[in-house]
This record gives sequence, C-alpha cells and structure tokens, in this order.
Amino acid sequence: MPFNYYHATDIPDSLYDEIIQSHYPEGFDQAYRADKLREIIKTYSISRAQYWLDLGCGLHSLLSEAEGDNGAVIHLLDPNPEARKSYETYKDDFKNTKLVFSGGIGEKLPYKDHMFGFIYCGG
Repeated sequence: MPFNYYHATDIPDSLYDEIIQSHYPEGFDQAYRADKLREIIKTYSISRAQYWLDLGCGLHSLLSEAEGDNGAVIHLLDPNPEARKSYETYKDDFKNTKLVFSGGIGEKLPYKDHMFGFIYCGG
C-alpha cells in the first residue's frame, strides 16, 4: 500500500474527517489519549514553569485537555483555520492555564529555538 503524504495546508476542510477515519478506523478515543498524556506529564514531572507546545493541535487541544487548569502556558499550532475558530470557543474555559494559538506548520515553527520544555504532537 503506497504511503500518501498530505500537507495540511493542501487539504480542504471537508477532507479532514475522511483522512482521520482512514488513519483511525476504530475511532479516535480522545479520553484514552488524554489519560495517557496525563501519565506522561506526571511520570516525568514535566514542569509547568516552562512553555508547552501542542504541535498540530487540531480542533481541540488534547494537551490542554490533559493539563486541565493547572497553570501551564500552552502554545497551540495548527494550519487549519477551523482550529483557530475552535480555539476561540474554548480558550476562556481556563483560568490558570494560558492558551496561545498560532496558525502555522510544524516544518516552519514560528518560535524561538529552545523555547519549549514539553512538545506534544499527537498526529
């Protein structure tokens, strides 16, 4: 089976669900993945004093879900304009955790070198 490479900026929004379904045919279990991410944060004592990055955050940041409202500063990066719209609806749900959204792609990170203490890429 040949590998199909898609660059996120080349994909119309209507195809995102189809692509996700082809990669996760059993379903995309967000709660399970958030639990596993919480385990990683706890096991490795990842510092909330450093910036975190959710690379390719999508329509809802799994990293922000795993973190809850515990005080991290999480930068969210995604090229999909729908991700920014979604972020606008949930960013104010947090009082202690700060979310910062940037449009962009992983191949051209709009950040300084060594800025992040923790980087998550779930896709």
